[in-house]
Amino acid sequence: MKKVITVVLAVLIAALNAYAQNPAQPTGQRRGGAGGGNPRVDMMTLVNPIEPYDSVWIEDMTLVEIRDALKAGKTTALLFAGGMEDNGPYIVVDQHGDIVRAQCEQIARKLGNALCAPVLQIAPGDPERGSPGTIVLTADVFKSVVANVITSLKSQGFKNIYTMVDHGSAQGPMTDISKTIGDQWKDSGVRVAYIKEYYNNAA
Repeated sequence: MKKVITVVLAVLIAALNAYAQNPAQPTGQRRGGAGGGNPRVDMMTLVNPIEPYDSVWIEDMTLVEIRDALKAGKTTALLFAGGMEDNGPYIVVDQHGDIVRAQCEQIARKLGNALCAPVLQIAPGDPERGSPGTIVLTADVFKSVVANVITSLKSQGFKNIYTMVDHGSAQGPMTDISKTIGDQWKDSGVRVAYIKEYYNNAA
């Protein structure tokens, strides 16, 4: 049995070596990023070859689907922050993330012109303090992450970027960074705003 396995492995290794030295190339395609063959396809002009997926989540869509959604007027982006913390013995640590994922879906579909950015699962806090499952970022790091996400959304073509939170520790930093960027871009044609009404426990 060992002899058979050894022979099979030797044949496989020989075949792999031969392929590495002279791989088969499909006709009309080029290898790597250089050489002849057909030019690369421009994804910004390519007609979508498949039926668009019915989703409001940017992460679930292809580049072509997002591009077409923006062209169709879906230029509002919703950016939610959840949070991971101790919620007792019966509720998962990411309950805030679960809540905002459900809420963002409903809000985006009701608005009709919005897409949901990936949920920020980690809220601000002190990384050196916490119980099992409590994962946090310092407030400054959190604000930097939010700023980078907002900038990415603007560069893609979103014109209205609305931020919301479902965790108390995120409220202050999210408000601050949203206002700072909103003020900086007030004459750019892009609006950034923190929607405080979402996290209104009294209501």
